Amino acid sequence: MFSSLSFSGFFSKVQDSHWYAEYLKPVVAEVEPLSSVLDIGTGSGKLLQMLAIQKQATCFGTDTNPGMIREAGKKLNGFNIKIK
Repeated sequence: MFSSLSFSGFFSKVQDSHWYAEYLKPVVAEVEPLSSVLDIGTGSGKLLQMLAIQKQATCFGTDTNPGMIREAGKKLNGFNIKIK
């Protein structure tokens, strides 16, 4: 059986890839600067990271997978982003 922990590590690596950032560019382009954003199913937080840096957005993220919440917490440490 595929464990939650191994999925978290795998998906975090996918979200850190160059092509995933390219995939998210059209989404980021649609967000107005200084917006508030709720990301449901945030995964490792790549979208929120991009929005915080490029749009100075106030970001909130949530995920049902505790492993992904931990990954997002590591990636987004130092940003004004709330993850639950």
